[in-house]
Amino acid sequence: MDNKIKKAYEYAKFKHKDQIRKGSKKPYITHPVRVQKIVKKYKGTSKNIDSLRVAAFLHDVKEDCDVSLDEIKAEFGELVASLVAELSSRNEIITKISKKEYLLSKMLTMTDYALVLKLADRLDNLNDMEQMDEEFKKRYIDETRFIIYGLKQKRPLTKTQQTLFKAIEKRLSRC
Repeated sequence: MDNKIKKAYEYAKFKHKDQIRKGSKKPYITHPVRVQKIVKKYKGTSKNIDSLRVAAFLHDVKEDCDVSLDEIKAEFGELVASLVAELSSRNEIITKISKKEYLLSKMLTMTDYALVLKLADRLDNLNDMEQMDEEFKKRYIDETRFIIYGLKQKRPLTKTQQTLFKAIEKRLSRC
């Protein structure tokens, strides 16, 4: 494993150390590890693949672990910090509109790299829903369908994003 990627893994593991993945009771770090693998699988030939994998490991640390973007920038650079910023939700806006509307509007304006990361995150969440309660599953599936439909209608998609969409739709068809 590349040193930068190993450093991101260790950093995320430390920051998420007291967290448990909702439903599965596994350490939270299992989620960023899988998201990073999805990113590597679908975007492995990118010139920025290392930064994308690092951002995948760190995608929840700002929201969940109270880590500042300045700290992420100092540790992992501007690109990673800007991607984490794009992936972090703003709860004060979510309370004003529905979460699915917020996420769609956010994803419509993300950079292509950030959207790849967000789709990889969503795909992993769908793959990891077996342990979730039925109400959560229903809400998450509905939210995902709303977002996918909206993105397809309103945003040009890269080949990688289209491929991730297909994987998400395939997973949704089994829900």
